[in-house]
This record gives sequence, structure tokens and C-alpha cells, in this order.
Amino acid sequence: MPACAHITKERDLPSSVYLSPIVKAYVGIPLLMPEVRISPRNHLKPQLTAHEAERTSNGDYEEIDYHTFEAVDYDRLMSWKAGDGRISVGVREMTQQNARVDTVDATLPRGRSAVVDRMNFKLVRAS
Repeated sequence: MPACAHITKERDLPSSVYLSPIVKAYVGIPLLMPEVRISPRNHLKPQLTAHEAERTSNGDYEEIDYHTFEAVDYDRLMSWKAGDGRISVGVREMTQQNARVDTVDATLPRGRSAVVDRMNFKLVRAS
């Protein structure tokens, strides 16, 4: 494909090309392609939707290779199965949690994010 080719549809792009949502909106390409992020281990993962960025899917445990659950304006409950991974919680400074012990419903206060690395983890909204 020439460097100056005119792209009008996403299918006109080679599969190796990644366009951010901002670029897609600017050039008028419909947002059909799932977003991709790269974990520290260079694994390609689909970008999570807004609600999945705040909690795990369906409020169930998930095997998570690496993910940051962004801060929200309500408390959440974290649970995890003991493992060799890591869980860190905080705002600017992250506090390591004890990932080697099964934990159920530990509070993640509003305004704090959680970084999960290689854990069977669950995050839900506190009631």
C-alpha cells in the first residue's frame, strides 16, 4: 500500500495497521475494530469496555494476565485466589496486597485503582 493511499473503509487497511479511536473519528472510519493494548509481557489483549475497566466481567473471577482497573467514584470489593502474581492498590503510590492468601471482599476505596498481574481476580461494585 502506498504511503499516501486514501483509506475510506477500515477493511482497506492492512491487518498490521492499528488506528486509535481518535484517528478513526478524525478520518471518519467507523469504530469497528476492537482496540488492542499490549501488556508488559507483549501479549495482545482486546481493550476492555468501560464497565469492564471498572470491574471484572459479570462479577466473576477472571484469570488476569495484566490489567489496571481504573479509579471510580464508588467503593468496590476485590477477591482473589492465592497465587504467585501481584495486586497493587492506590492512587499515586501503589500498595502491594498479599496475593499468596485467598481473599474475599477486600474493600477497594473510591478513587483508587488496582493493578492486577497474573491472578485469578474478581472486582465488583460494593452494595
